[in-house]
Amino acid sequence: LSVGNHAVSFTTISGWTAPTNEIVSVSANLRATGTGTYLLQVPLQVTTVALPDGTVGVAYSQQLNASGGQPSFTWTLTAGTLPAGLTLATNGLISGIPTTNGTFGFTVNVADARNDTAKQELSLTINVVFAYRINNDGTITVTGYSGSGGVVTIPTTIDGLPVTSIGSEAFYDCTNLTSVTIPNNVTSIGEAAFVFCETLTNVTMGSGVTNIGDSAFSQCPSLTAITVNTNNTDYISVAGVLFNKSQTTFIQYPPQKSETSYTIPNTVTSIAGWAFEFSSRMTNITFGNNVTNMGDLSFLGCAVLTAINVNTNNPAYSSFNGVLFDKSQTTLIEYPGGIAGSYTILNSVTTIADYAFYDTGLTSVTIPNRVT
Repeated sequence: LSVGNHAVSFTTISGWTAPTNEIVSVSANLRATGTGTYLLQVPLQVTTVALPDGTVGVAYSQQLNASGGQPSFTWTLTAGTLPAGLTLATNGLISGIPTTNGTFGFTVNVADARNDTAKQELSLTINVVFAYRINNDGTITVTGYSGSGGVVTIPTTIDGLPVTSIGSEAFYDCTNLTSVTIPNNVTSIGEAAFVFCETLTNVTMGSGVTNIGDSAFSQCPSLTAITVNTNNTDYISVAGVLFNKSQTTFIQYPPQKSETSYTIPNTVTSIAGWAFEFSSRMTNITFGNNVTNMGDLSFLGCAVLTAINVNTNNPAYSSFNGVLFDKSQTTLIEYPGGIAGSYTILNSVTTIADYAFYDTGLTSVTIPNRVT
């Protein structure tokens, strides 16, 4: 580059990348002889002019970029709003988990180290991958899911309407789902809502859930924890295990928890159906004093379970050699799946409960004449 009769050379500032096709003017007062050092200043501009779409409930991350100016850059939002669940960091990263769908317009501003600024209007479209129905009261029930799975957050709104419930079998057989967060505005989770979600490991439940349907999380063999917001008035999680708030009903033990033995608290009076299903590490379960009711298939698929023990003060159940009976031992209720070989049923038994020997390692069973 020459200025008058003088040849001029430039060195770029560390961290600066010259933009392409940029016209730059330079003026200088040069002495008749000698050399000088000159700063080449390219105007600051935002180079991000469009953003990729996002999806409700799926993590989003997009970096804004600028050229020219003098690093470092600081980004702010000056007009409009980002989709709920997303934030703009000062380094220009838009990130978060969108919780509502729609197209959102906004303006970003970037300032450089010299306090020069540039602005850019942008828009971001958030799509929805949830099937849903609109209820008579103007709320939304999620009825299905067609997304790619992974970590998913149930939206707070769809088309501007509040999401208040997850329908029965809404996530049936979503084998690519790994984690679900249910927001505070959801009040109901339908029967078998997440049944057969084989890779689901974590469920986080908000403060608003007041009803959970039967078998909502059944057949989820990878589940390690169910976490409930402490402000929830109807449900509670204790070390990842789901109970009703008063801990009188034992609802769900995550099958992939690491413990090999578990004692049901004395507060519990009822064990839900499917409660311990597929607990692949569980070898011993002990009933407390007050359990008086148990649902079907509570111990389905507990392949290494070798003993169900019952406190002798329990008024409804008893155990003998790890096998679960009613108090009088006239009904055989559950034979642990981890005990192999042969078994002779006690002579006192007259009834064998449904599924009592389901999915066990037995090779033979001797049934007394009294069983009818």
